[in-house]
Amino acid sequence: MHNSKTNQQSVQDLVAGYTAQNIPVGGINIDSTWATQFNNFEVNTLKFPDFSGLITDLHAKGIHVTLW
Repeated sequence: MHNSKTNQQSVQDLVAGYTAQNIPVGGINIDSTWATQFNNFEVNTLKFPDFSGLITDLHAKGIHVTLW
């Protein structure tokens, strides 16, 4: 998924789309635009309003998360 389209909803939709087609998801990479600036490690809450909840939900589904 292109960086400009990455946000909390698009990540959830991507995972839901795979699982709806019975495609196993073991991990997901969320590219650098999760942060407000490159390498500042501050979550962009406009794009990811509940980042902690997203990560918790993905982990509960057995999905590993990599942040770029």
